[in-house]
Amino acid sequence: MICDSSGNMLICSDGYNIYDKNLNYIDGGYRLVDSIFYDFEDGWSGYSQTSIILPIDSGIYYMFHASCSDTTLNNVWLVPSKKRHPLIGCT
Repeated sequence: MICDSSGNMLICSDGYNIYDKNLNYIDGGYRLVDSIFYDFEDGWSGYSQTSIILPIDSGIYYMFHASCSDTTLNNVWLVPSKKRHPLIGCT
């Protein structure tokens, strides 16, 4: 979450989407990860610190987030013989 100097929320993220102060998706802020992974995780990340938002300039922010490609999800995470770990195959 990023707040202004008065503590009012400007933007926030659940790791897979970015919302404005009214909790509406910002332009381009819906489904930041591959579709199968997004659906697999029910559209939000339950892992702590999945993303970080860094202020770059006045009103400009970079967001970094962990994700998993559809290929890695299908070939690693969903293969029963492989132990699932949140960091295996993450990008």
